[in-house]
Amino acid sequence: MASKNDLEALKMANAQRERATADMLLKKRRQERSVSVSLPGEDGPVDVDLLFRAIGNNEYDKLVTKYPPTPSQKKEGMTYDMDRFAPQLLSRVCVDPAMTVEDWTNIWNSDEWNRGELMSVYLAAVDVCTRGLDVNPTDSD
Repeated sequence: MASKNDLEALKMANAQRERATADMLLKKRRQERSVSVSLPGEDGPVDVDLLFRAIGNNEYDKLVTKYPPTPSQKKEGMTYDMDRFAPQLLSRVCVDPAMTVEDWTNIWNSDEWNRGELMSVYLAAVDVCTRGLDVNPTDSD
């Protein structure tokens, strides 16, 4: 059970929050995320960062539907063809360094990248596109 001081602090924090305006919501910037990848170097692993920026809702949905699952993938319960979708998504989301679909397809099909490494990068791309706004419920007065 929350103490009286905790409740007072919560009320004060809520009172200090700004009310949203349509203008504020329309000017919201796309989500961004820095993704760290460890690459082998001559003197040991080298960590490099990729900058991912979300694509819009409509573009994401169109991209998913553009790559339906193959018949065998459909039998496995998949809703899209990840092997074609992932390089497309990564080429749109990774803004630094800018890379083409062909670049990401080569990485996706490379024997140098294991499944875990690929999935980490791919899931970060999905996450930046599908993570929601932080919406905190407030007390109504």
